[in-house]
Amino acid sequence: MCGRVWACVGCSRRRHWLLLSAAAPLLFFLLWLVWWRPDPALVAVFYPAAAERGPPPAAVDSERWLTVPVAPPLPPNGCIFLLETSGRRHITPREWCTVESAASAHPSMLVVLLAAAPRLRRSALTDRLLERNNTILARLDFGSLFADTPFERWYQSRAVLRSPWPVVHMSDAARIAVLLHHGGLYLDTDVIVRRSLAALDDGAGLQSEGIVASGVLKFSRDSAVPRLLASRLTEGYDPYNWGHNGPGVVTKVLTEACGLRDPPLAATHCGNYTIYGRQCFYAIPWKNWSLFLELDARDAVLERVNGSHLVHTWGRFTRERRVPPGSAYHQLAEQHCPWSLQQGGADF
Repeated sequence: MCGRVWACVGCSRRRHWLLLSAAAPLLFFLLWLVWWRPDPALVAVFYPAAAERGPPPAAVDSERWLTVPVAPPLPPNGCIFLLETSGRRHITPREWCTVESAASAHPSMLVVLLAAAPRLRRSALTDRLLERNNTILARLDFGSLFADTPFERWYQSRAVLRSPWPVVHMSDAARIAVLLHHGGLYLDTDVIVRRSLAALDDGAGLQSEGIVASGVLKFSRDSAVPRLLASRLTEGYDPYNWGHNGPGVVTKVLTEACGLRDPPLAATHCGNYTIYGRQCFYAIPWKNWSLFLELDARDAVLERVNGSHLVHTWGRFTRERRVPPGSAYHQLAEQHCPWSLQQGGADF
């Protein structure tokens, strides 16, 4: 009898522990919802109108700081866009590497770096790259960007501020809005461009057998796809899902329009756009990001990306890691963004 009683007590304790373990994540999430407040500095970046009603800013030291100008009129379908949406006051050498490699591979296209910060830290690297006749820096004004698009009400609702990843989700929306306004090519700032993408069809690339990624998007201004992407994102926006609003939306819109259903997905041409195979933009999967930095993996990585138009270096994981000389990352930078590598020095 005693043994059976203790057995029952043990079962009860195990059930309570299992219930507590299952409930803990939900409890933490609910507490996060109650106590979460967006960073005021980030609110001022995304919604600057209220902040700009304060006292006028002090004079800017032009030797140390570069004022980010308003974008000039841009040629439709003739630009490559990169975004810095966080409001950081500096662009890293690796991000400038993307600018440099894109500009070198596309001498007849204009590379536009849109930055949310009103001014950026100046350096020999920024001056050198912005001296190129096909590279410009311009202000990313979210209010103007989203005006008269499907994003306007979403932006005004400030739903993005409920997200644990507001910068990521604002970037998801901004890249689509840029293509709605101008057409052209969007690139993430953690890629190294190896060869021109100008002749490629409109479209995006497979990251895996089940995901069409949003790190490279090419659509003309008269394409219906950016508007479909915008509508799908705003109608189904999920602030608590990191990838739902970016690659999730791109995957659903492009595969549904092509009549594709279950993975594995394969490269395909559909109507007026193409879903490119993994080799084109994402030859090295994100789970293998460390291979870019491992000396003994250099030759295998370079062979793997040899047929790629660009290399996605997965900056979410690599940005805080040193790039060793002799690694695949270092060699790709030597070939395609030598000035950024040289001027970046130990900060590259």
